[in-house]
Amino acid sequence: MSCLLGIESFLKVGREFPVNLIFVLEGEEEIGSLPMPKFVEDKEGELRGASLAYFAIPSERIRGKPTIILGNKGIVFVEVKARTSRYDVHSSFSRGLYNPAVILARIASELLDPLGGSKVQ
Repeated sequence: MSCLLGIESFLKVGREFPVNLIFVLEGEEEIGSLPMPKFVEDKEGELRGASLAYFAIPSERIRGKPTIILGNKGIVFVEVKARTSRYDVHSSFSRGLYNPAVILARIASELLDPLGGSKVQ
């Protein structure tokens, strides 16, 4: 509901949305959303104009205080490569160069929140 009220407030002040909004409300997610592929196929022309797809999962972790959680669905695969030299470096010379393993470890460490939990689900 907060999304709809936000949109309503935006429109009440006479602003025009910078994106094309298309709402699809579906209530069968608990049983696998079986009609959804057919719906998308039938409405492809209309849906193709959407700028964004947003799937809201309403919840209350604390009774009476709705919670909005973003970005916790799906999987992202990323390949990261680090190169610090154009040639193999003998270990006796490695002290003056960045270690690619250390660089990659630092990148990986940023995927954890300050409390040690994963930021990536």
